[in-house]
Amino acid sequence: MENYIRAKRFGRLINFSHVFLGMALVRGWGFHISDMFDFLKIVIIFGVFLYGSLYAINNIADRNVDKKSKLKARRVVADGQISYRWLRWDATIGIVLAFILTWVLYPRLIGIAGIFLGLNLLYTFFFKRIDQMVASIIMSLSHPLRVAMGVAMLGENLWKFLPWYLLVWMGLIAILTRKIQNERKRYFVTTIRLIRWFSLGMFIVLFVALTMKHDHLIVLAIYGVYYLGFHVVFHFSPAWRQRIFAAWRY
Repeated sequence: MENYIRAKRFGRLINFSHVFLGMALVRGWGFHISDMFDFLKIVIIFGVFLYGSLYAINNIADRNVDKKSKLKARRVVADGQISYRWLRWDATIGIVLAFILTWVLYPRLIGIAGIFLGLNLLYTFFFKRIDQMVASIIMSLSHPLRVAMGVAMLGENLWKFLPWYLLVWMGLIAILTRKIQNERKRYFVTTIRLIRWFSLGMFIVLFVALTMKHDHLIVLAIYGVYYLGFHVVFHFSPAWRQRIFAAWRY
């Protein structure tokens, strides 16, 4: 069971907290009990079934490359701790089940589900083969998509919260540049820093602009504390930084 959990990286389900962010933008703090049940169902459908299966496919596709990597050779598929043939069938069933449940329970999210699927498959089989930096920046779009998921689930206009999607995207790119620099030394430090400072600058500009609108100030403050706290812990605690990289990698 532990190997199965690692193959599907269920530890990353915490990323689906961004769905809750999208819901908070629509509801404010007037949540209903039914909203919480909807959130849990979204985590199961999109997190456990769809994303878990896509992570498994990523592990299967990279198994031969991972065997040659000191950083990733311990992945359960590359290390032979779990059968990739069995995992491939499991992932296929998970994706089909996710789309069936989405169509039945949340038909307005079927388009986002399709984008999620396409984005992950392009990352696994195309972008990552070209350049890890480009692939990570594109793949980071999955986080604002989770925010959009929360908005769409409650029937709100998706375009209304476009600055929020950009805010989340820029913030995540700034984090990803640290991860890439830690894992891949071949990138020029100048390139990493330019991307990091540009994304952080855009994040700050968007944050200030959203603050001046006086909409969703409480949600913005909580997200700001969360994001700043992550950076502080990440920057000043090498032990926590290594734990984050380890969780991300395996």
